[in-house]
Amino acid sequence: MRLLRHLGAGLGLGLLTGAVARGFMHLLTEEPQFSWEGTGFVLGLFAVAGLVLAVAYDLRLRRRSRWWKVVVLPAVLLFFGPGSLLLPGVLGLALVASARRWVRALGALVVIGWMAMVGWLTVVSDDPFTVRTALGFLVMFGVCTVLATGLRLALTGWAPRGSAQLVAPGEPEGDRGKGTDPGGHGRPAEDPLDLHHRGVEQGLAVGLVGQRGDGGVVLVQPDRGQ
Repeated sequence: MRLLRHLGAGLGLGLLTGAVARGFMHLLTEEPQFSWEGTGFVLGLFAVAGLVLAVAYDLRLRRRSRWWKVVVLPAVLLFFGPGSLLLPGVLGLALVASARRWVRALGALVVIGWMAMVGWLTVVSDDPFTVRTALGFLVMFGVCTVLATGLRLALTGWAPRGSAQLVAPGEPEGDRGKGTDPGGHGRPAEDPLDLHHRGVEQGLAVGLVGQRGDGGVVLVQPDRGQ
């Protein structure tokens, strides 16, 4: 049922984004002459892209193998032909949203280079630059932002089954063996004493690590009388 909801949302957003994209193509053309066949082709490409991105997003939530990312390959068809102008913008905006500083910096450079390229193409074009042209570029930037967001939702944050998961503070005790320590400090359950951070010798100085029958970890204090 959840998959159907994701597919419906992906299809709807894909068609809506395709219609908006067809609109900025109209704004950037001095004498637009669009056919129903061409419009249907553009809407079809965006619909397929929305569907495959929704499938990948659903598989990510189900914690399937990262190999399932290949389902987004049909979305690459968006960037063939005239759509190639969108590729640097989508890639750069997707990188800008990264949590890593150097990736964000790289994305910013890509976006700046893309905008410079679009400006250069506008200068060398025979068509005059008008308010309509500026509006077309603004709409194009919005389309690239939507596509970049969809790509990030579909391709990032995959955590296959069996990997350590974070546990929010206040989660029931029975679930904490599957994630981090109860304090929510980001340590996996396999390292409750933070041995990787403080050193094995320092960690063992406070006691011994044992394992319960249910797979959890317990600290056994040494006998102080010995």
